Amino acid sequence: RRMHCFAVNFDLRNIEGKPVNLPFPLVNRIGIREDLIHYYHEMVFAWMDRRPLYKMKVRALFMLILQRLYELKVYNIDTAAGDIRVQKVTRYLTGHFSEKILVKHMADMVGLNEVYFGALFKQEVGMTMNQYLNRIRIRQAEAMLRNGRATVGEAADCCGYSDVFHFYKHFKGICGFPPSACIPKKSIL
Repeated sequence: RRMHCFAVNFDLRNIEGKPVNLPFPLVNRIGIREDLIHYYHEMVFAWMDRRPLYKMKVRALFMLILQRLYELKVYNIDTAAGDIRVQKVTRYLTGHFSEKILVKHMADMVGLNEVYFGALFKQEVGMTMNQYLNRIRIRQAEAMLRNGRATVGEAADCCGYSDVFHFYKHFKGICGFPPSACIPKKSIL
């Protein structure tokens, strides 16, 4: 079997310009990780090709590599692992959170029985599909409210809630505070 080794020399600094130490041992074995190998190959190609903005692309790929290493070595999680059908549904939910979405429709989309899909989703994600969807909706509404782009009613409507009371209940349950707490206070001069 061929051995894959990649060596990267870099100087990592925080925003103030001070050196930052990473919590990785100097010598590390992570096994064959196709996603990391792909990022390394892309980084080498971008560096050698030197097209416009290549340094930005190399830095972005390097940050993806660091993010994956943190996941794998520091937090012991692997977001790349998991059922491809559940990943397809989570991507769909992220892009269509404002629409009416039923578990049955998602199960049909990935060709599974509704009950089996529900159990698989909970096993993979750690919550039911509806809990996951509500979390996405509430986080989006929170961002809209904090930016001052919407009232509570508008945020609820844009995020797929037809009933403001239902929205308020979910918001407070997920965030721990009411939606009105996110609305920026207008300064009086």
